[in-house]
Amino acid sequence: MIVEAIAGMTFMGLIVFAIYYYIQNQTFNFLIPLTFGVMCLFGLIKNTKHLLNKPKETMHWLKIHIGNMLGSYIGAITAFLVN
Repeated sequence: MIVEAIAGMTFMGLIVFAIYYYIQNQTFNFLIPLTFGVMCLFGLIKNTKHLLNKPKETMHWLKIHIGNMLGSYIGAITAFLVN
């Protein structure tokens, strides 16, 4: 649970940074850290619920792991294509 707490603080930090950046600069550059902060925070909540409420399916962890790996792959390919 310590890893989840550290991750949650990091994602909240991204959200606070985005809000602070918007207040200081009044530009739309705050959208990227805000989006990543909110998406990752929702993912953290979802993963923590799965951790606390163990599902009855067998190999449930493998399905979640493959989904997370595919999501990371899509994000990495998108980042490389944009640059």
